[in-house]
Amino acid sequence: MERLANDDLSFNWIRRGRIDADGWSDNWFGEDIPLGEEREAYRIEIWRNDTLVRASQALAPSWIYGAAVRQADIGDAAFGAAFQFRVAMIGAKSGPGDFACLDVPAMIN
Repeated sequence: MERLANDDLSFNWIRRGRIDADGWSDNWFGEDIPLGEEREAYRIEIWRNDTLVRASQALAPSWIYGAAVRQADIGDAAFGAAFQFRVAMIGAKSGPGDFACLDVPAMIN
C-alpha cells in the first residue's frame, strides 16, 4: 500500500494461482504464474469495525482507494481511521477465493 500525493491509497498485490500453480512455488524471479482463469478479476472489500463499507472489483492486481471515497466510507481522510482491506481472486466457476487481508492503521490511513 502506498499513499499518493493526492491522499489516495494505492493497493498492489501479486496474484496467486488457483489452478495448476503448484510448480511455481519456488519462482524467485517474479515471473507471473499461469492465470488458470479465463480472465483476471478481483473482489475488493473495505471493512471497518466489522462492517463492510465498500465492495468493488478490479481487473488487474491493483486498486486505488480515492481520498474522497475513503472519507465518505470511514471518515476524515486527512486523519483517517483504521480499516481492513481484503482482496480475493474471482473464479469464473467458483466465485471469489480466499481473501488476503491487510489491516490499515489510522496513522497510515
